Amino acid sequence: MRSSSVTRPGRAIGVVLLALGLAGCILSSTKVLTHSLGDLSIEGANFFVPATFVLSENATWREHRNDIARVDEVGVVTTVVNPTLVDASITLLVSEDPDLRNLRDLRDRAFPLFPEVRVPAGGRRAISYDESVDRLTSFDQVRTMVEDGTLTVYAVADGFFNLTLEDLTLVVTFTVER
Repeated sequence: MRSSSVTRPGRAIGVVLLALGLAGCILSSTKVLTHSLGDLSIEGANFFVPATFVLSENATWREHRNDIARVDEVGVVTTVVNPTLVDASITLLVSEDPDLRNLRDLRDRAFPLFPEVRVPAGGRRAISYDESVDRLTSFDQVRTMVEDGTLTVYAVADGFFNLTLEDLTLVVTFTVER
């Protein structure tokens, strides 16, 4: 008798789960999208350089685009290389506009993605996903751009430097529901 009382709730839960599954109820899971743009160079007087992430070019995005319930985190991964003889800093800004042409436009229509990264003279500075997520100060704006499928990152140097962002990669964690 005791075993049947334990079994009945177990069966009831199983029947409910089966019914929900058959009825097409929502199941959710977390997905991670990585989208690389390769290397990005800032050279001489070109103190800021745009790089546009078009998420429709990404297979993970195309597969899950219509099922995204929410964007959970957005970050970048890269290594900044400074071959010059002086310390440098770089800031990554993001905008939905790929055609910003000057610092005033950047101030007015771009949001911080990763503020001021110091790179030693002749050195390298890795930016990890966790660090970029922690330092992101404009998540709501960036999330909206990701949901729209296109965002442009502007790498802005603090002077006339030759800096390279190696393998600039956007990483997005999102929840899908089906």
